[in-house]
Amino acid sequence: MDSIDEDSDNDGIPDLIETNQDIDGDGVPNSLDLDSDNDGINDVWEAGGNDTSGRGMLYSGVLITPPDTDGDGVMNPYDLDSDGDGISDMFESFMPFKDRNSDDRHDGGDIDGDGIVDPVDYWNGVFGDYWDYSPYDFDYDGIPDYVDLDSDNDSIPDAIEGSDDEDFDFFPNNID
Repeated sequence: MDSIDEDSDNDGIPDLIETNQDIDGDGVPNSLDLDSDNDGINDVWEAGGNDTSGRGMLYSGVLITPPDTDGDGVMNPYDLDSDGDGISDMFESFMPFKDRNSDDRHDGGDIDGDGIVDPVDYWNGVFGDYWDYSPYDFDYDGIPDYVDLDSDNDSIPDAIEGSDDEDFDFFPNNID
């Protein structure tokens, strides 16, 4: 029962940290939301866990206190720019996205109520994600792009390169 479960959505983050707040306004409280900020990176990854199940959940029973990588007072699962480089986590997740209202959150419904919007939920209709993969790491340095200050390892910080595609090769400057 969720009322006695320390981690109701099994993402590894204790309900006491997630609370019943709904940070992304999708109608699913953080304690039941597998992507609490709708950035396309499931909370289990942003908390520092390893989703070996591929479902957006952590089945180890270990509870995790999520990091605040950029030190802005907002833990990564609730932060739209976890590394503070000025490029949204949604963009740095490198997933197909639709953000019609430019709020750095994926747009769309959530048919199964798991907090993962349908356009990025590979298992609509079932609680959890069908194919939850580790966050994108363009330069293979072991640091996912959403928390990497130099995503392409060219010694120019992403904050300077930005996220535009100046050479029109379909890769943003920060990973080009």
